[in-house]
This record gives sequence, C-alpha cells and structure tokens, in this order.
Amino acid sequence: LPEDWRCPVCGASKKAFRPMQEVEKESSS
Repeated sequence: LPEDWRCPVCGASKKAFRPMQEVEKESSS
C-alpha cells in the first residue's frame, strides 16, 4: 500500500494500523 493510503471505511492513515500478526498476538494474550 502507498504511504499516504487511508482506510476507506474509517479514514485512518496507514500508520494507524499494525501488521495483522502483531494484532493477533496481542488479542490472544
């Protein structure tokens, strides 16, 4: 994704998101 990409649903910038693997690790603990 381009650095200036924004979520089409919530409008959050790419930097507001983390890689899916990190999110899964946090939610499982």
